[in-house]
Amino acid sequence: AVMDECTHDQVLQCILGGLCMCYGARPDEVAFSTHCRVCFGLQESLARTDHGGDAFVDALVDVLKRESVDIRTRCTVDRCLEVEKKRVMRFGLSDGSEVSAENCIFTIHPHAIVSVLPRENVSKAFLDRVADFETTPGFFTLYGTIPHPIERTGGAVTLSSILPGTDLNKMLTCQSVEPVDGPMMVLRSSEKTNRGEPVHTVTALEIAFTESTQGWFDTRLKRRRPEYYAYKDQRTASVVRRMHDHLPETGGAQEELGGDH
Repeated sequence: AVMDECTHDQVLQCILGGLCMCYGARPDEVAFSTHCRVCFGLQESLARTDHGGDAFVDALVDVLKRESVDIRTRCTVDRCLEVEKKRVMRFGLSDGSEVSAENCIFTIHPHAIVSVLPRENVSKAFLDRVADFETTPGFFTLYGTIPHPIERTGGAVTLSSILPGTDLNKMLTCQSVEPVDGPMMVLRSSEKTNRGEPVHTVTALEIAFTESTQGWFDTRLKRRRPEYYAYKDQRTASVVRRMHDHLPETGGAQEELGGDH
């Protein structure tokens, strides 16, 4: 409603609200003031971590070397024990063992957290809050290098949007289970390798819906069915074609990986 009061130009509305793709909610689902708060940092500047994901892995490995860390695989938190003042003091694991910890960081779906909490410690307000979590679109991502540096007018990282139309609400709503040319963003940056050599990178992120990938929810990485790889190839070709059509300077990009969500 606020956007309509500002302007009826759908192209301008699309420009003002385009960064909603970064958090997956349609403009008609989020107040424009909330959208502005969420996207302020992206409007202010874009930045990337030196050495990318390796920096996080290296930092974690350093901590593991310094501290006494027990890593268990094929084992999950099965139940929460000894809840005191709304704080879990002990956890039961799926292998039958128990552990104590001051904090537990779950990386499971919010709805799944409810199943491991004692029912007597779960309030209706908490259940309602968890139930309010909704599935949002994710990204199909390609990343690689380009042979030449990009021309830029701002900071060290450039973000471009490639959209099939101007109706953001429609673009962020699944229209077909089959993959179609959807809205995408292209992040370009000049980095340095660990050896200090310059490298020019490109990352393409296309909106992806769970409806398109639900057929592989029960599969694991590197153990997908053949149709999954056909899906990846189709989306990869589409993303690369549109990226090269709209951003000719990315021509010759060496794709390294494609993946959904």
